[in-house]
Amino acid sequence: MKTAELVYKGLAKRVKQNLHPKGFSDSYNLLREYLFASKQLHSKVHWICDSAPGQGKTTALIEVMKSINSNKDTTPFLLVFNNKDALENVFSEIENYAIEHNRYKFVQYINENNVSNVYEEIDQYQILCITQQRLRDLSLGFGNKEKYQWYNSPSNSWLSRTLIIDEMPIFINETQFNISSNDNCVKWFDELAKESGLEYSDLQSGRSLIMALFNNEMESEKCQTQRLVKMIEGTKEEKELTEILNKINVENATRENVLKLCWFKKLLHKDGFGVIERTDYGNRILCAERIDYRNFGNILILDGTSGITPSVYNGEYEYIKIQNYHNYERVILHNQVIGTSKNHRKNPDTKQRIAEDIFSIRKDMEVFPLMAKGDVISYRKNQVITSDQSNYFDDYSDYLDDDKSDAVSLSLFNTVGKNILNNYSTLALLNLPIRHHTYYKKIAISIYGTEIDISINDGNYDSWFVDERVQKIFEELVLADLVQIIHRCKLRNINDSTPVHIYLYTKQTRWIDTLKTHFSLPDKNMRKTTIQDSYHDRFITICNEWAEISLNHCLSDKYDHIFGMSYTATQIGGRPFKDWLNKAWLNEERRNLIVNIFKENGLLFEEDSNKYKKIFKSVVRKVS
Repeated sequence: MKTAELVYKGLAKRVKQNLHPKGFSDSYNLLREYLFASKQLHSKVHWICDSAPGQGKTTALIEVMKSINSNKDTTPFLLVFNNKDALENVFSEIENYAIEHNRYKFVQYINENNVSNVYEEIDQYQILCITQQRLRDLSLGFGNKEKYQWYNSPSNSWLSRTLIIDEMPIFINETQFNISSNDNCVKWFDELAKESGLEYSDLQSGRSLIMALFNNEMESEKCQTQRLVKMIEGTKEEKELTEILNKINVENATRENVLKLCWFKKLLHKDGFGVIERTDYGNRILCAERIDYRNFGNILILDGTSGITPSVYNGEYEYIKIQNYHNYERVILHNQVIGTSKNHRKNPDTKQRIAEDIFSIRKDMEVFPLMAKGDVISYRKNQVITSDQSNYFDDYSDYLDDDKSDAVSLSLFNTVGKNILNNYSTLALLNLPIRHHTYYKKIAISIYGTEIDISINDGNYDSWFVDERVQKIFEELVLADLVQIIHRCKLRNINDSTPVHIYLYTKQTRWIDTLKTHFSLPDKNMRKTTIQDSYHDRFITICNEWAEISLNHCLSDKYDHIFGMSYTATQIGGRPFKDWLNKAWLNEERRNLIVNIFKENGLLFEEDSNKYKKIFKSVVRKVS
């Protein structure tokens, strides 16, 4: 196989333009080492390559596959990609090269559009390209895993494919059962029963029994589920439910419903397979387990943020670090201070203020906005998304759920592996890439088991989760998402020296500090602009009102001494003031506002050892 230096010299000028020679060489040489190591029979190879985004991993992968063709190396590969765009780009490059060299069955790809046409002969292709979703499904028993795993070589010998996975794979098999009016935990059963042609009596009996079992489990004070069947064990109802479940035909069922059925059967007969989550918005049972891809054989994962997420990889893969050649002094990080939580974004005024800020930025530079899927329609209407950018978001009229990982358009959660933003030197992240809390909880359950505490610290933005292991997973994944997004812009053009501006709209300044540390940014690269939202304004107004009420109450103190009488919030304003103060006090930013506004009115707070708060006037004059 050619050396990395020779291969680099032979690359097209357009490819080399944004490619760092040493970064490419390092990635190419690692792939060669992996190829050599995977041929050794004494042990399996399970590696992660941590090479920063934009350092030529994909180009190196393409060139190694071309060398496999030229050298007539018989090693078969299963190449796994994060999205269809990345898959098709790599496939096209390899296929064109193979055809030029008269190899017509060298490489093939599989997706939902062509699977029926090419499935029967996929084992005849030396290189097979699939998505991460398909790899996950094969691991869970959806499809014939061996058909994809084994290559029938021209010599009629069957060879196991060597895996290369682009970006972090999907590591969890998960589902959840919502005990609420929207789902009632039986929607999946209703759909499976209908598809299976069950009689109406079986449908009614089945759904009634399933709901009863779940409701009975909700009465337990335990966090781990116990065998659901215990409620009806040994009765005719148990026999009836078993017979109904056996009648279900999953041949044409959706993957999601089949998973629900499989998980329900586990919950039915085994202890400790689910975690009960009780919230003010409803109860649910979370189910998750780890997918171990190592049983496929040799695996190399190319993940440029794997160094940030050691908890997720859980020590299962050998970590290999490649030097980072990016110049992060190019990065100018702007913190646009405004509340952008999901609740804040429900307020149209918040989005309007963000829009006005974007319009102001556009007076000086072209900016590409990234947002949660559910906000796309709003930002289209107020023209934060320009007509030139609109086509990148075309599919989102139908995708308003941030957890749909297979949506093809851009969002904060769907930039990994996409290079269509690499001509933009300015990105605006209109909120933090924080997913629903159940996403992080399920990953924790899959790694640490159902015994882990998944509860939340309400109002504590510095530590969202009670268990530090769940918190660590959350922090690692949010940082990894932020780093991936930032590397999608012109920063990934590693030979460019153009400054890159990243605008991050959030009040949670700790993420700004984390990014500053991660990229080793100097103070001169940091910018901060406060954008007040209406909620903030209303909070200050309410705070001033309570300060005035508290002051009047303290002035009623007849005592003439340096410090007046101290009063509880209940004594001053009853339950409304107490509830407002306790809730606001949990938020550090609001707590500081309260203290400062009350201080401006001559009022101070004191807390006893039990955290009970009292308010008093700092200097008291005698009231006649």
